[in-house]
Amino acid sequence: MEDGDIVDSDFGDVLSFDKAQLPGNDLGLVRSTGNEMEGVTSIHWAYVKEGKLPEFFSDELGRETSFRVPARFHLELQKYFAS
Repeated sequence: MEDGDIVDSDFGDVLSFDKAQLPGNDLGLVRSTGNEMEGVTSIHWAYVKEGKLPEFFSDELGRETSFRVPARFHLELQKYFAS
């Protein structure tokens, strides 16, 4: 991997990433919006750091947006690391 590029992604509706594979990989949440005519019109990210999600999603330049990470994802992550 060069320059922090994303080489591969694995998507799912629930958190099922194998914790043994976590070291050396980024774990994050993707928020995409759009419609049938235009397709995906925006994408925002929330990466797990030190076992926690941020309060807000970030844009493509890493700037915090006004889109809050829903509480259910914070809870899911807590349960994931507790098991």
